[in-house]
Amino acid sequence: MLSFLMYPSSLGYNNGMIRVPDAILFSEGYVSFNYSNYDPYVHYTFSAAPFNWLEASFFYVDINTYRYPGSKTQSAKDKGFSVKVKLKDQEVLPAIAVGFNDFGGTGLFSSEYIVASYFKERFDLSLGIGWGLMGGINNFSNPFLSISDEYRQRRVFSNKIGGTPDLNTYFKGSASLFGGLRYYPTSNKKLALMVEYDSHNFTRQYGYLDVESSRINLGINYVLNKNIELGYHLVEGNNISFNVNLKKDFSEIKARRINFNLKPDATKEDSYTYLLNRLQENSILLQKASIDTETAEAKIKFIQLNSNNERLAAIDVASEIQDTLDIDTQYLIPANGSIDYATYIFEKGVLVNRDKSKNHTNEEYEFNPIINYPVNNVYLTPGFKSHIGSPAGFVFGEVFMALNYDSILRYGVEFESMYTVSLFDNYKELNYYPGYTSIEPVRIEIQDYLKEGKNGFEIFQISKIGSIHNNQHYILTFGHLEQMFSGVHFEYLYETRFPYVKVGFEISDVIRRDYDKSFDGFKNYNTLTGHAYLNLYEPLFDIELTLSYGKYLAKDVGYTLNASKVFQSGLELGAFFTRTNLSFEEFGEGSFDKGVYLKYPLNLFDSQKFKGRRQFGYRPITRDGGAKLNVSKRLLDITHDAGKIH
Repeated sequence: MLSFLMYPSSLGYNNGMIRVPDAILFSEGYVSFNYSNYDPYVHYTFSAAPFNWLEASFFYVDINTYRYPGSKTQSAKDKGFSVKVKLKDQEVLPAIAVGFNDFGGTGLFSSEYIVASYFKERFDLSLGIGWGLMGGINNFSNPFLSISDEYRQRRVFSNKIGGTPDLNTYFKGSASLFGGLRYYPTSNKKLALMVEYDSHNFTRQYGYLDVESSRINLGINYVLNKNIELGYHLVEGNNISFNVNLKKDFSEIKARRINFNLKPDATKEDSYTYLLNRLQENSILLQKASIDTETAEAKIKFIQLNSNNERLAAIDVASEIQDTLDIDTQYLIPANGSIDYATYIFEKGVLVNRDKSKNHTNEEYEFNPIINYPVNNVYLTPGFKSHIGSPAGFVFGEVFMALNYDSILRYGVEFESMYTVSLFDNYKELNYYPGYTSIEPVRIEIQDYLKEGKNGFEIFQISKIGSIHNNQHYILTFGHLEQMFSGVHFEYLYETRFPYVKVGFEISDVIRRDYDKSFDGFKNYNTLTGHAYLNLYEPLFDIELTLSYGKYLAKDVGYTLNASKVFQSGLELGAFFTRTNLSFEEFGEGSFDKGVYLKYPLNLFDSQKFKGRRQFGYRPITRDGGAKLNVSKRLLDITHDAGKIH
């Protein structure tokens, strides 16, 4: 049965009923994209639930009744962040949540709310109090006036640039009641009928020219399947809206069982060869092995290409060996190229420990397969680039084909290249003033790189990756490191004796590339950039924190704090912000760098089992301050193991 508790949806910038929120949140690991259109707004909302009690969103709004400043054709845009926090689950009393809409944007859509929801069988009832845009009709006394008279007035938002939360406005000013009812006429809960009382002050909404005829909104939602929900709504008494919500549970781990049927009665050398071949058939590359039937111990080092979770992969291998060989203790060491992960220790086929301190890297192994270098891989992949929310147009994009050539030249030495050829783009109208300041334009000239650099080498580099000990790693990379910069990059990572603490640093000497991505074309700007960092993993809530400090590409100095929630599947939901020594005027619009990102496992979109993650990121504003180098290989990613997540 489909459960509405897992599939909230609404118009606009918060998940809920139609236009008003409820206390129902996505389940942990869910990610959604919501599109809705009601005059004069088109909303694009991306939401994610890192925890069952927290839901975070960012949104873009197209306001089609106003033009972008300085443009005769481009409609006005707004963007911002929203969060909803569940304070309690439903028990005898209703579930309760508190939310903040547009808390870090321009403030055009800013509001706060406290809402309670109670669901029983086929009914879901919500009632709440809103402030800001949701409190404009002033039909309820602000309950915080009992605390202080300071809550009587709400300061009018005056920062036209936006980008900084205004803490002095929260829960202040007039308040209004809102509510809604959702009814499921069928037992499978695919169809939902909704009615709500809307407390938004329409006359205060930027760009709104109509006069509402009703505060009662009506709607029908239909769950097409577990990933798609459609909605049709009548809002404000005079607006028809169509709503599409796409959802995916990224916390799922695909079940997998390998089967290679070892031959326990063969000679030892034949058994090793048989093990090598059977593992390879299951996309597991045997690196070294020692199996001692007298002591009933086995040490096996391998690289697996099936899963982002090394623990689950090790369990599969250990289970198969235990089923066919009389082995009491197994030491399984998964690796990523030349860097080993932790040692997974099994007793009688049962995992008993994940030990990073055990170093089997330099031990002698009975079986050492000969690898014929170089190991080459050539493949074509389609790709897409986007530039969203510029003054020249809301969405610019490019579909391209990438020719990738990767080669392991020898153990620990890798070559990587990616040559892109544009198939289609709409960059012809991409032309706007990027807002130069006194610092070097290391990022804001992105439109020039997109238009002139459609064909060429995005990456062309050679890397040396290795370990000094099993807990100290390094990477040295030289070449075209990204679309905008070339040079040399070095990173060192130390996995301390504390199991959840890593420290390291990176330093790069880079030069800015020409717009056209030519192989030997460079601009007259080079810089030395680098950061020291501290990485912490908190095992109770599976949170990873990284604090770095150093010099950025535009030669500003400061720190970046990154926080993410990680899942066993390899999914990572994160947010970051950066503060440097740049003044407000030097940085420009947005005042400081911040953003959110999603690192998702590739195999969640495919029936096949394979390893790897890709990243989707969002910055409200692309500026030059706080800009880091975008290298394709980082040690924190290489040593990332979802197997440490419980």
